[in-house]
Amino acid sequence: MFSNLHSHTKALIYTAIVFILAIGFSIVPNTNFLLYMLTPTVAAFIMLLLVTKDGRSRSGWAALGLRKFGFKWWLLCITVPSVIVALSYGSALGVGVLDFEVPSNYSGYDWTAFPIVVAIQFVGAVLTSSLGEELGWRGYLLPLLVNSLGERKALFATGLIHGLWHIPIILLSPIYHQDQNPILACLFIVVSCLFLGPVIGYIRLRSSSVWTASIFHSAHNVMWSVLRSIAVPTSGIAVYVAGDNSSVVILCYMLLTVWIMQRLRRHGANFQS
Repeated sequence: MFSNLHSHTKALIYTAIVFILAIGFSIVPNTNFLLYMLTPTVAAFIMLLLVTKDGRSRSGWAALGLRKFGFKWWLLCITVPSVIVALSYGSALGVGVLDFEVPSNYSGYDWTAFPIVVAIQFVGAVLTSSLGEELGWRGYLLPLLVNSLGERKALFATGLIHGLWHIPIILLSPIYHQDQNPILACLFIVVSCLFLGPVIGYIRLRSSSVWTASIFHSAHNVMWSVLRSIAVPTSGIAVYVAGDNSSVVILCYMLLTVWIMQRLRRHGANFQS
């Protein structure tokens, strides 16, 4: 156990651990995607409890951003990703690469129960799968990178690492984005996360809360799940126009990232770890 590691050293060790876990879970037969999504948090706990002494202090745990909720950001965190994902499907419909066909039920439930089912899915994601990622990426890693790289570089670096982390589960298992060419799926997810990183990271730092990041992430994924359930592709390029890592989504997050970078240049960073 080390007590005086610099932020950049912690970030490097953390990244190595999370990729070792990712590869390990990817090659396990019949691997579970939820467990894979928890690997960033597992790596953070390994750092806090085994590699460093940070887990022995309240400040070490407080740095994760769990104690503050950032309520005033919640509506934005739900609305922005939901609109962006919906726009991607609307664009795909507009160019004729998919149609919408409403099935007889949603996730096995009658459509009358749709609001309740979606609410449960959303809250469940906030508390489990999305938090499992965000507690690692934006809770633990991002503040370390801010301390060592500065905010703008840290936002991009966290997004890049987040994107690369998806590659093992795409290439080594059959459970994620198998409707896409594996190489293109890797490329699209890395670029998507690269531009998602500054958006979700900016909100996490300004709200001082990892919950806002988990809410944003969950809104993105749940909207994707809902629209995917009623979308019927009519062309092979549909998955590259509409979806969680589609070209339209990438473009929207890219534009938001440009705005955030301009804002940071004008006003500077005010985050303190």
